[in-house]
Amino acid sequence: MVASTAIGAGHVFTVGPSFGLIGFTVLGLVLLACAVVTATKGRWGWLALGLLTAGLLWILGAIKPALPGSLWERLRSGRTHRPAN
Repeated sequence: MVASTAIGAGHVFTVGPSFGLIGFTVLGLVLLACAVVTATKGRWGWLALGLLTAGLLWILGAIKPALPGSLWERLRSGRTHRPAN
């Protein structure tokens, strides 16, 4: 929604959606997705550290390889059950 208001002689002040709000929302969704990937890869330490660093370490946790036996590794390999010990 864009609103225009006349201010003085010939000046129009236009108010539109804030890019800051949109950018913050997109960043939040990306960090949330990275947190979910980090958790499914079994990287619980990275998930906890991400809470202390405003989610920045979740990006690294999502990039790192999955731990053996994690949900991410099982889904990627096609196994549905954990291996028996």
